[in-house]
Amino acid sequence: MSDITASGFVRQDLVGERPAPVKTTGFVGFLRTRLFNSPTNILLTIVGILLLWFTVVPAIKFLLIDAVWSGTDRNACLAENVGHPVGACWPFVQAKIGQFIYGFYPEPERWRVNLTFILAAILLTPLLIPRLPAKSLNAGLFFFALPAVAFFLLHGGGLQGFGVSWTAGILSGFSNSLGEAGRTLADAGQFARDMRVQAGPLLAKLNSAADQLGATLAILGNDPRSSTDLARTMDELKQAARSVRVLADMLERHPEALLRGRSDSGK
Repeated sequence: MSDITASGFVRQDLVGERPAPVKTTGFVGFLRTRLFNSPTNILLTIVGILLLWFTVVPAIKFLLIDAVWSGTDRNACLAENVGHPVGACWPFVQAKIGQFIYGFYPEPERWRVNLTFILAAILLTPLLIPRLPAKSLNAGLFFFALPAVAFFLLHGGGLQGFGVSWTAGILSGFSNSLGEAGRTLADAGQFARDMRVQAGPLLAKLNSAADQLGATLAILGNDPRSSTDLARTMDELKQAARSVRVLADMLERHPEALLRGRSDSGK
């Protein structure tokens, strides 16, 4: 009995798939499930549509509909000559395309920029293809070797482009500073020697004046006030002569003192 019942109500093969409801498939289903399935998505969809309307539509109108496509000079892009508001002036873009790409780079040297672009494209393309091997080597060449080579190409000037000229300039300035300091010290030494030579006659004159004052003091020995004044003057002259001699000796031993002054050890 059970076998007869089972054979009458159980299918022997699967039922074919039925199509999905129209409201969940196709363009309408995409809108319902992705763009208008919640209040937040509805608001974002409306904002996105408005943004496209106020940006993409004017851009298309400027670049394509109102654009001027041919001409020989700027007069071709004037509104009074075209008869409607002018958008993009493609003749101007065509005339200045080199400046847009290279800027003010010298035209005979633009092959350097082109070669830099080609090297960058060659090294970047393998990084964008997942199946290609040697990603580490390629990344090292792109991120480390390429910047150095690009700087060399774009700057020019051989090895000077890598900073050798800057280093040479610093070393040259340092050498010139040392030479200037040496010449200054030599001039200071010569000044000290000249001063010592000139100090000899000055010391002789001071000593002679001291002797004359001593003789005068002996003559005027009877006047105590005059004797005291002359003795004080003679002592001052002797101290001045001693100071001049000490200064001459110190400058002969340390001519650099004219530049930096006398140190504490020279006291």
